[in-house]
Amino acid sequence: MNKADANLKAKKIYEKWQKEREKIEKEAKEKGEWLTVGLDSNNYLFKEVDDKAKQELKKLVDQIDD
Repeated sequence: MNKADANLKAKKIYEKWQKEREKIEKEAKEKGEWLTVGLDSNNYLFKEVDDKAKQELKKLVDQIDD
C-alpha cells in the first residue's frame, strides 16, 4: 500500500473515531455522567475507542510500502 492509499484509510479511521467519541460524549451527558471539571476528567470514557483507533492506525502504518 502506498502512502496516498494509507492516508485515505487513516482519514476514514479518524472520522469513525470522531463519530464514536461524539456518540459517547452525548450519551454521557444524557446520563449525567459527563464531568465538567478538568480537561482530562472524561478520558476514561474514551479509552476503548482511542485504543481501537490506535491499533488500526498502527496496522495501517505497518502495511505501507516504503
